Amino acid sequence: MKKYTLTEEHRAQLKPWAEKWIANGMSTKPMDDEDKTAMKIAIKGMYEAANLTPPPENRIVFVPSPFVGRFAAGFAAAIWWLRKNKKQDADAATRAATRAATRAATDAATDAATRAATYAATDAATYDATDDATCDATRAATYAATYAATRAATYAATRAATDAATYAATDDATRAATDAATDAATDAATYDATRAATYAATYAATDAATYAARNKKVTDKKSWFQFDIKAMVSLSVSLKIGEFGLRCATEAWRMYNGGNFWSGTASFLSFFRHVVKLEIDYSKWDHYEKASIHGSFRYMHPEFCIVSDRPRKLTVDDQNRPHSFQGPYMQWSDGSALYAIHGVRIPAWIAETPKEEFTKEMIIGETNVDYRRCIIKKIGIEKAIQILGATVIDTYESPVGGKYELLQIDYDGRGNLRPYLKMDSKSIDAIHIEGIAPNIKTVKAALMYRNKVKTFREPQFLS
Repeated sequence: MKKYTLTEEHRAQLKPWAEKWIANGMSTKPMDDEDKTAMKIAIKGMYEAANLTPPPENRIVFVPSPFVGRFAAGFAAAIWWLRKNKKQDADAATRAATRAATRAATDAATDAATRAATYAATDAATYDATDDATCDATRAATYAATYAATRAATYAATRAATDAATYAATDDATRAATDAATDAATDAATYDATRAATYAATYAATDAATYAARNKKVTDKKSWFQFDIKAMVSLSVSLKIGEFGLRCATEAWRMYNGGNFWSGTASFLSFFRHVVKLEIDYSKWDHYEKASIHGSFRYMHPEFCIVSDRPRKLTVDDQNRPHSFQGPYMQWSDGSALYAIHGVRIPAWIAETPKEEFTKEMIIGETNVDYRRCIIKKIGIEKAIQILGATVIDTYESPVGGKYELLQIDYDGRGNLRPYLKMDSKSIDAIHIEGIAPNIKTVKAALMYRNKVKTFREPQFLS
């Protein structure tokens, strides 16, 4: 039965509605007590909407970042699985291990990233909780809504504006971080520590891991996110879950939801609730919507739910791509961070190095072409040419179009000379430098190549 046709009045509200949810997805507001109270109510409601028993309130844990959340969820899932499948001192282990896994990860894994539950530890226990508690509640609220007319203006618009800077990058970063931690554990965690994984960790071990996580920074020059892998390996060993706990962290994607980072879904469905006011029972959907507003990434397990805070910094360029020339483009209160320049993920050192400190060795020593291009964008082409050293091989001054120089640059420090055209042109209204074909020897030939013409024309007529 058809329930709705998009009206002009409602159509006029599509753009502002999408903008409202884009702002929600890009929010850097710290979670306050009101947010946390609302999240606890929403989480309880989602479990109950799926006919699942919610975790007790003291096991709804708030953490500073999705990096911490992913490790905490993986470690806690590992401990819960182990105690349920090993008949050893169950009651004491439950109390101590849960406290250690959640509190230690919350307090201790400050500069950290994530790895979540192995298939055996989490598949049945977490996938059902996440899928049923969120997807089923969503389906119940959206049946028969007009889809095509509004999806592009709400869901797609919101996701297009937020995904590159939030969900996609964050999800990849936490996965990469946990993979790295597990790889490190293969060398760092002994066979005995891995096999012995079961129960409680002492507060001393927790405190040691806390100190280590808070006081170490990433040292891998290739990493485009910041956290301390070694601290997470150390924590998994101190919790007596070893490599198993880290592998559990790898699979935590099975039990997570993006929260405000997934504002696209909420923007679409809430449009029909609050703007169109369809006569649909939104009581189950309400919990998901509230969770999308009041918190970020969350990890839902039958025994616990871990909720991440929003980032403290999030910067994008004019195309909504993640971007910052100085430091991380996204950073959380615990110091964990992501780095990118105009949408290209870059190693932290490129963003953290002041542009006046770049040297020729640093530029030519970077073998990744995309990273090298980002360095040049950061320091500016004029500065890059100065650092790399350029020889002028031809000049041309147009009577109407500006001044031009053909430069030759040893762009990789190995004698591989490449021509670049420097244009101080009225038609471009700026000084601009760009690479051209290797066989070009004159400015006029370079201009013809650049503009795809076979006969030279004065530059004022060129695009």
